Amino acid sequence: MPRDQLELKAMVKKAVQVAKDHPTLKVPEVMRVAKFTLEESRDRTLQMRVRRLIDGTPASITVSQSPAQTSMSTLTSASNASGPTPKKIRMTSVAAGQKRVNDHAAMMVRKAAHKKATTIYSSELQKPEGMSAKQVSQLVLGEFGVEIKARTIQREIQEGRVGVSPKKMGPQRYFPQKTFDNLAIAFESYIKIMQLNGHGGALSNNKLKIVLKKCVSPSISCDITSLLRRLQKAAADGIVVGKGKNAEDRRVK
Repeated sequence: MPRDQLELKAMVKKAVQVAKDHPTLKVPEVMRVAKFTLEESRDRTLQMRVRRLIDGTPASITVSQSPAQTSMSTLTSASNASGPTPKKIRMTSVAAGQKRVNDHAAMMVRKAAHKKATTIYSSELQKPEGMSAKQVSQLVLGEFGVEIKARTIQREIQEGRVGVSPKKMGPQRYFPQKTFDNLAIAFESYIKIMQLNGHGGALSNNKLKIVLKKCVSPSISCDITSLLRRLQKAAADGIVVGKGKNAEDRRVK
């Protein structure tokens, strides 16, 4: 059933907003996030309608200059470049909330496409003449509107990651999760003991960093400040904030 113009205009506007929030996504991908159907995301007319609003600026016109004008243009460009930078406009709470919704929707679509691609390619490897990783990538692109690179699919299969979400980007953690959990328990116990014994002054960030440095092996290149923040977040629920009655607390404990 064809959509009316008001509904189509709203969906195009949402697709443009998703494209601005995620510049790496292609036009069919942002259209899929904006709830366009697979057929609509392949429609060249609708794609051009979204693409024109994404670009939003006319193409620049290049004018040939004579050598005498080149030095003048260079001076003019330098003077314009030193002008005031545009002020960054903060998003409203509604816009920030909608951005989080769009981010989550795009992430869920990519996760589903990644799981489907690795699952299909894993089964195709068992067949004598199964599809290649590139063919699987094109198949998933047509279904989800998200491109999963063939090299990525092959690497995930080699690492045994079939039917799971993609790995998180960024550097690896300093410690395994179990080691960090044990360190968080020890950190919380240390703070509670120091509070009960009236040594709250020894719990400043600088003094806690000194204690953490003694707990971490020198062979591990670790950011103590970042580790302290993570431990404080992990132990936040079990730490009492405020001034307590130390003598009474020790008797009760």
